[in-house]
Amino acid sequence: TLALAAGRRGRVAEAVALFDEARARFVAERNAVWPAHIDLFKAALLETHAPAEAEALCRAARRRLAATPLTARTAACDLLLARLALRADDLTTARAAASRAEALLADADAPALRA
Repeated sequence: TLALAAGRRGRVAEAVALFDEARARFVAERNAVWPAHIDLFKAALLETHAPAEAEALCRAARRRLAATPLTARTAACDLLLARLALRADDLTTARAAASRAEALLADADAPALRA
C-alpha cells in the first residue's frame, strides 16, 4: 500500500523501489501469486513513464496469473496491455488484448460483472 500511495502522489522512483522490495519479500516467501500482482501494479504505474518496461512486466504477470483461478486479474493484465498497445498505435494488438479480457470476464464467476 505504501508503493501505491507513493505512485498516486507522483513519486514514481519511490513507488518502484517499494514495489521491488515487496516483490522480493514475496519471492523469498515462495509466494507464487503475489509477485505477479506486484508486477501488474508496477506495470500500471509505469504505463506512461516507461511503456516498454510496463509491457514486459504486464506480459510476465499475465502468464503467471493465467495459471491461477484469478480471472479478473488476468483480464486486468489484458486491459493494460490493450491500453499500452493503443498508446503505441497498434490497434490490432489492442483489439486482441481487449477481446481476451472480454472473454475472460464473460466466463468469470463474478456476480458484480453481470448485467
